[in-house]
Amino acid sequence: MSINKIFIIDDNFIHRDSIKKAVIQVLGDISLTSEIEEIDNIVPFFQNISSDSITDTDIFFLDIDLNTYFSGIDIAVQLREYNTRCFIVFITSHKEKALEAIHRGCIPFGYITKDEFQAKNINMQVGDIIRKANTTIQAQFDDTLFIQNGPEVRSFMFSSILYFETIPNNRYSTMLWTIEGQDLLTGSISKFKDHFADNTDFCTIFKSFVINIKNIKKLSLSDNEITFINDHTLHIGRKPLLKLKKYIQDYGETL
Repeated sequence: MSINKIFIIDDNFIHRDSIKKAVIQVLGDISLTSEIEEIDNIVPFFQNISSDSITDTDIFFLDIDLNTYFSGIDIAVQLREYNTRCFIVFITSHKEKALEAIHRGCIPFGYITKDEFQAKNINMQVGDIIRKANTTIQAQFDDTLFIQNGPEVRSFMFSSILYFETIPNNRYSTMLWTIEGQDLLTGSISKFKDHFADNTDFCTIFKSFVINIKNIKKLSLSDNEITFINDHTLHIGRKPLLKLKKYIQDYGETL
């Protein structure tokens, strides 16, 4: 997984062109083929922002001071309403101007300062941002499970998954329990076991469960119960519990 699309939103052609050239250079340096989109007609772009128009791996280079009835901060807030993970980078003469964005709950990923809008300076700033964003994406998505669930693709952090379980009398659906709650997924549990063939953090030895041993807080043989790190509990039989305990001893940390 890498940077999907890079948006450059600035009503100053010279600044926009300088950033585009810097982006092209750094993408070549790190062998990425991300799409670049210059936004010069800013009003319709602002009006058409939606969850479908943004992905988690998009970067937005966004000028704070726009010659419109709204600011770059207004755009940033709108972007955040539809996507909390995309990368927002403010272009500004003074970082202090971005305090409003922070007060409105929109913390930027970084800044491009244009006090000295010189090629060498901009190339360095843009290069640092893109390399940092790409590294962040790699780290995030190495810990992300992507599941085709009907017509949509769902994503779940491995670190948030507690377990998958079969649904009685419904072989074509599986329940996923995470730290945040539960999700009904399309497909039998065997479909999801395939995702963890080489990941020993997930115990796949049971017919009806796939269990993330990293998120287990306690095993209780007296209650035949697993307690997870968010205090959610799962009741299973004694024999499966003993098998799970042996699995944890072999592949994880002893509880």
